[in-house]
Amino acid sequence: MKSYAGESRGNFGSMPSKVDTAELRKAFEIIKGLSIPTPPALLLKLNEELNLPMPDDQKAVELIEKDIGLAARVLQVINSPAYNLRAEIHSIEHAVRLMGLKKLKDTIVRMALRKAMDDSMPDFQYLSEFSHMVGAGAALIAARIETIDPCDAYMAGLFHEVGAIFLSQRFPDYIQFHEENRLRPLSLPAMEKENYGASHPAIGFLLAKHWKLPEEVCQAIYFHHSPTSDSGVTPEQADLCSTLKLGSYAALNRYLGRQTDQSSECLSCRDASMAELMIDKETLNDYLIDCEKVYQ
Repeated sequence: MKSYAGESRGNFGSMPSKVDTAELRKAFEIIKGLSIPTPPALLLKLNEELNLPMPDDQKAVELIEKDIGLAARVLQVINSPAYNLRAEIHSIEHAVRLMGLKKLKDTIVRMALRKAMDDSMPDFQYLSEFSHMVGAGAALIAARIETIDPCDAYMAGLFHEVGAIFLSQRFPDYIQFHEENRLRPLSLPAMEKENYGASHPAIGFLLAKHWKLPEEVCQAIYFHHSPTSDSGVTPEQADLCSTLKLGSYAALNRYLGRQTDQSSECLSCRDASMAELMIDKETLNDYLIDCEKVYQ
């Protein structure tokens, strides 16, 4: 891990018009000097190879196999019932031949992101597990929606509250504040700005940019507590953001057992996301049942 370097001050990359650049500058000041997880070297090298006009599968396999621990975890995950493969996979090379490098890379991204997040938050472990559940639930929903990549949905879920971790490092009272107000998804960012100067979505957006996550993921993180109408995001980004909101609703309701139906803000956020994705209540209930299977 290292201290946050970020973009040059005031340059935050591609953003829709409704992003508050003044808040991003304050968010930058809050996290400056804090120790944050850096993108694993393996992912950076793998991205370089995959971005070539003709990626070399064998070179990618060799890169993955250099990290023995990660390679072993990848094999364990893809041989689990969740992947429903017909035959057991015994090597990374076999996995690439059977699944394709893109799908295998998505699995590696998920695992490397979570490990880096877990290693960076010794005082906030419960949020890491919750974020994993949000990501897993969002990925389940995304698998049923043509416009959303399930890997993007998982990454958005895993990172969506990472800003809260760094607010808690900077402000000792933040964890209690966060717990008391997490069922107020629409007003929470404004309350954070008033109390701490910047919201956790703004900080999470900066960190997602630092990790060079896909633009759709960055926008979903920034707007996961905000209406996406008139926000300047693309329809695909709006869909991912709504999927993330429903993943969070499912994890709060079915994983943490919070009384989301007693929160008018939770219900409003849920209903707007359902409308965005054209999901009815029966379909949503099916999603919640699927999510419960993941949480067990």
